[in-house]
Parts: sequence; structure tokens; C-alpha cells
Amino acid sequence: MADKTVHTRELTRSDIAAELRTLADEFENSEQVNVSVGNKIVELLPPETVDFEMRVEEKGSIIGGKKERITITMGWKKQ
Repeated sequence: MADKTVHTRELTRSDIAAELRTLADEFENSEQVNVSVGNKIVELLPPETVDFEMRVEEKGSIIGGKKERITITMGWKKQ
């Protein structure tokens, strides 16, 4: 069974950059990666190489206006 922890919020561009820097520092400086998700910290143990996908979507709609989305996905097999 898979555990999933999700926390959605609206942040400023500066706050988003800080969140991404914190995550990058965890990957670069530690074997164990601690990810803060809402009021929970999830401890992960990624291997040296992980699958990485960055997806950019641009959607236009007459009614809803233009929407853009960036999705970053990282995955690996648990060791």
C-alpha cells in the first residue's frame, strides 16, 4: 500500500524559490532527504541517481483564460 502526503497552498514566487532551494539542499547535502509537507516531515532515502521529469503545460481557453503549470516529478525504487 502506498502512503501519500499532500499539502496545497498559494505562495509568492520568492517563497516558491525558497522551498525549491531547501529541497535542492536536502538532495545535495544529505543521504536522507527530509521533505516538509504541511505540518509533517517525510523522511526519504533516494539513491544517487533518480528519475526526474519536468513538465510545462500551457492551456488557453476563451472562458477560463490562459493557464500555465509546471510539474516536477522525481521517483526511485526504495532500497
